[in-house]
Amino acid sequence: YDVTIQPDGTLNSTVAIGYDFPARVAEQDPAVRTQHYNDDPKIAAQLAFQAEQALANAYLSAEMQKALADEANIREFYERNKSIYKQVHARHILIRLPGSVVPLREGQKEKTEAEALAHAQELRKRLVAGEDFTAIAKAESDDAGSGANGGDLGFFSAGQMVAPFEQAAFALKDKEISEPVRTQFGFHLIRVDSRGAAPFEEVRPTLERAERQQRVQAYLEQLTNDAKPTFDAAYFGS
Repeated sequence: YDVTIQPDGTLNSTVAIGYDFPARVAEQDPAVRTQHYNDDPKIAAQLAFQAEQALANAYLSAEMQKALADEANIREFYERNKSIYKQVHARHILIRLPGSVVPLREGQKEKTEAEALAHAQELRKRLVAGEDFTAIAKAESDDAGSGANGGDLGFFSAGQMVAPFEQAAFALKDKEISEPVRTQFGFHLIRVDSRGAAPFEEVRPTLERAERQQRVQAYLEQLTNDAKPTFDAAYFGS
């Protein structure tokens, strides 16, 4: 079995066997109902097997709904793997590209890509010379949302930003100003203000799902190891 637990605690479809398939076939072909297949030992064995599968899946789902993640285990995993949950607190200034989904500001003229890059490079020179990042972001950034807050993006983890932006941000030293970073939105000047691990409570749901999934996988493997195969002659028509 390959088990995945959904965010709502239910199991994925790879575990749930389609035991209602014969009924669906019968709905499509009423003649099936008149052939008394239950009198056929092979069909009866197949139906019994499917019923057992349905009960087993229902039992497993019910047990997983009741299962609680082990608090000590998930806290210990978090402490050992904080690097997995690293975050950075960054600011940026965006100079949009022509045709970007980022709207033009009121009264703003469209720049060519070369003009946008040149403008970003000029702003970087000013920042490196010591001008205030917050003030320049408010005046120059085409990202209206973060620009109003001095370019502040808050904390973010890996996977939350487009790849070129993320790679540049996580590679920066604190307070270092990036070279212009090109994305589909435009050229970004990025500064990382601080970094650290995501708080435990923020990643707790992910840790709990992973820990419960490991437990049910181990349970299924144990069942497989303990199982004693039997041969049902009726099922194979012998």
